[in-house]
Amino acid sequence: MKLSSRAFGLMGGIMMCLSGLAATATTADDSSLPEPFQGHADIRTFDIYYDDLSYILRTTVFDSGLSDRTLARAKRPTINTRITRGNKSLNRLEGNRLVFLAFEDENLEAIQAIRTGLEATPDQIPMREWTKNQQLAFWLNLYNVTLIEALAHHYPETNLRDLLYGEDSLLDEKLLTVAGVPLSLNNIHQDILIPKWQDPLVMYGLFHGYVGSPNIRREAYTPDNVYAALKENAREFINSNRGVRADDGKLKVSVLYALNAGLFPNWEQDVKAHITKYADRRTRRQMGQTSWVEASNEDFYIADLYEGIPHDLSISYPGAPMLESSPQMAHLKLTGTGREMTPPHVMEFVKTIKTKKSRQKATVTVDEVAEGTETEGDNK
Repeated sequence: MKLSSRAFGLMGGIMMCLSGLAATATTADDSSLPEPFQGHADIRTFDIYYDDLSYILRTTVFDSGLSDRTLARAKRPTINTRITRGNKSLNRLEGNRLVFLAFEDENLEAIQAIRTGLEATPDQIPMREWTKNQQLAFWLNLYNVTLIEALAHHYPETNLRDLLYGEDSLLDEKLLTVAGVPLSLNNIHQDILIPKWQDPLVMYGLFHGYVGSPNIRREAYTPDNVYAALKENAREFINSNRGVRADDGKLKVSVLYALNAGLFPNWEQDVKAHITKYADRRTRRQMGQTSWVEASNEDFYIADLYEGIPHDLSISYPGAPMLESSPQMAHLKLTGTGREMTPPHVMEFVKTIKTKKSRQKATVTVDEVAEGTETEGDNK
């Protein structure tokens, strides 16, 4: 399968327009960072465009909609078999999915080109001349595109626990060089984003590749949308079973809150306060029934539309027509017995999501005025 050359070929980098010099500022949080990443500008004097990355995300991200707190039923064997395939987690109907199958051959080369283009951007304009919102959008986009590329090299995978958190963690590999500094994904996460921003919202911008992760969005982060997008991701995650749920008198939160402990100095107290800020009425009611916080929620199954099983040809069934349930699925066609086919577990997932969305009623959320960096000016 090949996606548009406009996204994967001609726009394999980013464009910049310059307009003068930026006044720079430093913060106390910068002291632990390598010198090229210290400081920031108060006024935005140039723009960075991520149109190519947004195009890819719109094409390959399947929107699973908001959680309705319904736990998935036990999987049943496929028709005419005794076999069940894919993610069996009770939370498997939550969270967006990425079509990792799309990132092969020319498409993989193109996403590599986008990643290398992003890496080179601070060589063109030092980061001290970027506003903090520009820097934040950059680091989130760079992290996510690098992780997608790295997981594409390992695809197909199912459970990412060992790959990401095992002894030879992919997250610790020096996959990047930015402004002459070799970086791993953990360097970006733990050594740049957490100390420089000290804002729990940044954790929701990092896609970790598995179902228990904050959502991968269908557009890139920009200085103008970054905080609105992070708050939207926070609300979606917190008000889902994979993010926060009450169980046996305990508030079970995602293991990601423990991985981001640097954002919560007084861990249990700060996590509760943060969750309360973005919790809906149902989640707050659940919180009121609990006595302590436990970071035990996890689902390391790959957040792939095909669940790491792209060619389920162990069963015999007529060639099923491709599910045209969303624009990004139109190009996904697997060849089985000479016909276009969609594996049954994918069809079941898509149909279930469509049914869930059709049941959900539109809701209006009052956007809270956030504190600290969330309220930075539009020119950031």
